[in-house]
Amino acid sequence: MLYFNKKRMDMKRTWQFTTLFLFFSFFIFSQTSNNKIFVKEMKGINDSEKIQNALKEAYDSKKETEIIFENKEYVLRVKEESKYLMQLNNYHDLVLNFNNAKFKLDNYKKLIHIEASDRITLKNLYFDFNTLPFSQGIITSVSKDKKTIKVRTDEGYPAFQRIVNNTDIYFGLVNDKISGKHPKKDTRPFYNVSEISRINNSNASITFQNPGNIEPGDTFLFIGAKKDFKGLINIENSNSINIQNIVIYSTPFHVINIENSETNIDMLKVKTKKNRLFSASAMGIIVKNNREKVSISNSYFEALGKDVVSVEKDPLKLKKKLSENQVILKIKNTNSINLQKDDILVFYNEKSGEEIGENRISSVVKQNNTDYLITFKNNTNIKSDRKRYLNKILVYSKSQNNQGFEISNSIFENNHNNAISIYSGENLSFDNLKFKRNVKYALKFEKNINLKKGFDIENISIKNSSFNEIYSSRTGIDFAISSIIFSNPYDDKNDLINSINIEGNYFKQPCNISAITIQNTMNTNISKNKVEIAKKCSADFSYYLKYLDENNKLTQKDNNFIIE
Repeated sequence: MLYFNKKRMDMKRTWQFTTLFLFFSFFIFSQTSNNKIFVKEMKGINDSEKIQNALKEAYDSKKETEIIFENKEYVLRVKEESKYLMQLNNYHDLVLNFNNAKFKLDNYKKLIHIEASDRITLKNLYFDFNTLPFSQGIITSVSKDKKTIKVRTDEGYPAFQRIVNNTDIYFGLVNDKISGKHPKKDTRPFYNVSEISRINNSNASITFQNPGNIEPGDTFLFIGAKKDFKGLINIENSNSINIQNIVIYSTPFHVINIENSETNIDMLKVKTKKNRLFSASAMGIIVKNNREKVSISNSYFEALGKDVVSVEKDPLKLKKKLSENQVILKIKNTNSINLQKDDILVFYNEKSGEEIGENRISSVVKQNNTDYLITFKNNTNIKSDRKRYLNKILVYSKSQNNQGFEISNSIFENNHNNAISIYSGENLSFDNLKFKRNVKYALKFEKNINLKKGFDIENISIKNSSFNEIYSSRTGIDFAISSIIFSNPYDDKNDLINSINIEGNYFKQPCNISAITIQNTMNTNISKNKVEIAKKCSADFSYYLKYLDENNKLTQKDNNFIIE
């Protein structure tokens, strides 16, 4: 009997232990496993409300969360007082799985803003505007002075008046009436519009500020763009942001704006739909003030109105000098200049471009949304505290000089401006890219012409890429003279555009377009490239490489020239 009771007690203890173990296992699992939220199950009178409630529930859960959308077409209208459809401020460990949904915004508002967030993924989305932010049509008549035209819009495109009402700037672009997509030969890059008179829903009279070579029957694009520093997708002061498998068919804004954020973009497509001649009227991807790496891979860009990718840097203004080692700085257009202890700031005279000096930060105190009290570890070289003098001083954060930027396995085709423009950055890699019939430069590296000395553009690698028939038959100030250009108008080569390797690329150039143009660079290696030359071009192969200076330390070897 005693043995039997003991056995029952042991079994009871075992059962209690097992129950306790299962309870704690379930508790731990529930705290660590991904939380899934389905938009269709959320409360709300429309899809916009359901999306907002899903975002709120994800924020409140404090767990890794995946929000899953329906595989359907969402037609959404953003409230006028709201700037973005989705705001992600201080979110962490969130996946927005759009599940191949098709988003169409009904008014010209932006898609998503991410700020001070970590480990955010956006994936599997098709995006468009329900009413397009541009129009296109045929030129039906042209005045004798070429200043005024009459236009008939294509079927399905909005009337011009609605475009004007929803955009801050607008301009026209004339395309070749034969090919339909490529800019017409010997035309201006853009025609600024000074006046529009709407005749009816499909016809209008347009007057240009800068008339040019236009004929009846040409295709006319009417493009509106918002004067806005942000993008359709805006990312600020965030880490580990991933954008995967996103297709964007149209936007009047910059496509993606990345400021001081580690971001990886994979399988992004900015492209036109059938019978559309345009995808985006503003710039494509803008990268600014980055401490961390930004990468773009396996992507496709077609028919953008301005630069497809631009790597830039924002200045601060010197507002007030308090002492020899203490100043107040003002941030004007962005809040992504994230100043930290031990950052190095460089001061410049805005008018002359001369460097005044550089100083290392000891402490940063934010006074309001725009003003920062900066204490330096050493005294500044700022001699005057007169307000008029101080207003002419620009300040740059040397620590946010776009530290690492990479584009690979991507295609740039039929774009109306530069494909990639670099104004600032270190450790820049361009690998296995394809450029075809872009209007201006495929790759443009340009020293800031306002600063005689300044931030390095250095450690550049351009490899395994093809530059095929860069389009050149245009008039304008900045028409392409080569596929790749390194533009530095100053004689000081040592710390400006430095350490360049151009290797294993293919160039097929028109006779009037060089492969590479070099101006005041250092340590340039050009090797193992293949250059295809038409028979009608000069037998002098030197045109493929154009010098705008006496280049220092240029090495060429094993380049192969093929006559068609």
